[in-house]
Amino acid sequence: MRLFDRFFGKEDRSSVRIKKVRFSELNDWLRGRIEEEGRKSYRDAGPIVDEILASVERIKECADRIERSDCPNSIPKRARKIVLISKPDFVRRIHDSLMGIENSSRENIEEFHRNLMPPIISIGRAIDSQGRYLSVAFGDIIQDITKELKFVVAKGTELKGFIPKNRIYEVVSASIIGLEKEAERMREIDLREKEIRKEIKKTMEKREKLMQSYRNFQHSPEFREFHSLQTRLNELDERKKEVESGIYSYLSPMKRPLKKFKREMKRKDIDAYIKDPVQGFISGGTDIGSIIMDIKKAINSGKLRIKKSELGKIARVEKNIGEIMRLRELHASIESEIAGVSRKLASFRKIGRGRELAGEIEYLSTKLNELKREPEKLKRKKSQIKERISVLKNSIENSLRESRHKVEVEWDIR
Repeated sequence: MRLFDRFFGKEDRSSVRIKKVRFSELNDWLRGRIEEEGRKSYRDAGPIVDEILASVERIKECADRIERSDCPNSIPKRARKIVLISKPDFVRRIHDSLMGIENSSRENIEEFHRNLMPPIISIGRAIDSQGRYLSVAFGDIIQDITKELKFVVAKGTELKGFIPKNRIYEVVSASIIGLEKEAERMREIDLREKEIRKEIKKTMEKREKLMQSYRNFQHSPEFREFHSLQTRLNELDERKKEVESGIYSYLSPMKRPLKKFKREMKRKDIDAYIKDPVQGFISGGTDIGSIIMDIKKAINSGKLRIKKSELGKIARVEKNIGEIMRLRELHASIESEIAGVSRKLASFRKIGRGRELAGEIEYLSTKLNELKREPEKLKRKKSQIKERISVLKNSIENSLRESRHKVEVEWDIR
């Protein structure tokens, strides 16, 4: 019976004793069974190996006979020269090739058979090349070598039947390796989960400490003053926008008349009012009152023609010139106060620490959210690993169930 026909063959369950093996010892146990069956296989195949080695010795002796023999005088001079040149290389090639067989393990049938054919092929090629010239002088010896080679090939074919069939063992071994890798991944995830719990606790403590520092900072007199000034600055900015909006409502309708006035009267000094009426007025360029007077003079002299509707817009600005001027003064006053408040805010050096605290708290909050999401990802990975472990365990159990040595695995692995 072949090695794994015996080792993994089927037989009556009632006559088989169940052996319990811990998973951590399973690989060593299987290797032990393989080596044991291998030794048994060698004992069965030993006579064939001995015959092959005996044939190898006969081939070496044939090579030595060629080396010791002189080339017959009856050989033509030209052929004689070729024989003398070819003989040393041929003999050396035979001895070198056979070393591969002689150095093979006699107890490992698979290795011995694997190392058997290459030397035979090498010697066969030598016979086809150098040997065809040597056969002229040493034909009988070459025929003996060829006969022995055929004998070795035949015995090698017979020996092949004793090589262990390792298919089931390979499946089990691969599953064991896969299971150990998955178990290592599971241990890494467990370790990472512990690290995350520690990191979450550490981050929460650090954030709480910073938040307490920030709360203390917010209750300081300096911060309250800073906050008051910041509130006042925001109010002034809103008030400034309202004033600018009022100025714009008065001056924007004059853009069309001003464009025509500029074009007809070649007035470049009113560009600011056309591009941005508010800034043109606030910046204190050409006085709006004098511009209106110049427009009226141009109209009265007939140098400028403007539609009646446009004249109404000019008249509205002229009528409210006092209010417009008041708005400009108010705007200047607001800007002056904004500048003063901004200078005071800039003097608060410690306020930067408040911003730093707020930034650190925000960073830690983001980090904490990311850490709290990671356990869910690890949970999904663990579930996938458990599924793969279950598949590998089933593969091992099913393979062992087919074996001759019935084995029940005690799973000392997660």
